[in-house]
Amino acid sequence: MKAGRWISLVAGAVVWASSAVGPGGGRALAEAGGHDDCRCSPDSVFATGLTNPRHIRVGPDGLLYVAEAGIGGSQPASPGCEFVNAFTPYFGGLTGRVSRVHRDGSVETVAEGIASFLDGTGEVLGTSDVAWIGRTLYVLTEGGGCTRGLPDAPSGILRVNRDRSLTYVADISAFIRANPVAVQPECGPAGDCEPDGTPHSMIAVGPYLYVVEANHNSILRVDPRTGQIRRLHDLSALDPPQDRAPIGIVRKGDSALIGTFHGDVLEMSLFGGPVTALHSGYDAIVDLAFFRGRLHLLETFTLADPWVENAGRVVRRNRDGSSTPIVTGLNVPIGLAEWRGDLYVSQNSYFQGPVEGTGEIVKVRCHGPR
Repeated sequence: MKAGRWISLVAGAVVWASSAVGPGGGRALAEAGGHDDCRCSPDSVFATGLTNPRHIRVGPDGLLYVAEAGIGGSQPASPGCEFVNAFTPYFGGLTGRVSRVHRDGSVETVAEGIASFLDGTGEVLGTSDVAWIGRTLYVLTEGGGCTRGLPDAPSGILRVNRDRSLTYVADISAFIRANPVAVQPECGPAGDCEPDGTPHSMIAVGPYLYVVEANHNSILRVDPRTGQIRRLHDLSALDPPQDRAPIGIVRKGDSALIGTFHGDVLEMSLFGGPVTALHSGYDAIVDLAFFRGRLHLLETFTLADPWVENAGRVVRRNRDGSSTPIVTGLNVPIGLAEWRGDLYVSQNSYFQGPVEGTGEIVKVRCHGPR
């Protein structure tokens, strides 16, 4: 797979998620051991009814938020923006949203009408992450732009206003078009290029938003006050040149750790300096989180047997440098977060097609010393 697109396959190769997961996915989940005198196991399906859920984050109100990619729409590529890759044609719509999950597992929509598109294999890209500066909520979408039939709703960052209206603060589609990387993704029937970009994950540090853009192997810094976008790192230009496929991001002090779809963890300073390789040898990393002082990685499947359902797992990196899977059997997960002393994972996050309500958040409870 060309991981710069990361979530879709060549038409005809998609393996759709099935009912083998059971209602809530519980039968597929398993305890996978622990380390450092701590054991973890899936406790319950905590929230249901989500639509292609992506990253999950804890808000300043102490509640859990989830980016839902939506189901795309019916708008074809805008005139002059038609192109071909392995996943076209695209059909866009404003079906993405952000939901807040309360402590009882009930779900409340806090922002909707966000760019989303359905591709020719039946997959959806749309709302992908959220972050806060102070108490202001910002939303990242990778589902907009004229190639998706949404010229007035680009891929980028939106601010959620007090009345829950949305205001664009950064047009990442325009930036990607105007600022090519050293090794551009290929278009054509076998290509995975995304001219409007796929900004997939985001964190807030100080007044800035740091964005991982997967298709163009980029780490961006956005100032939402001015809309200014700066490419901090072009990972395609690293030696040797390759599609590194950055996906997830988590803060670690003055640095950020970036997980890649090829199973590597990179580290970069938030205040300048190069990107360095930190850890390797993992599987398809889609998110990272710190829990009880240890780095945890969410793998959506194994690279040896990709695109298999119920193959996701959470892996803990131990103090001695070894790694231990703590939960296995997750069905196509994407989001990982620590909340109220437990881990939470979004699953049924893709391979669902344009179908509403199949996504879930699973609670993982760990026992033992903190």
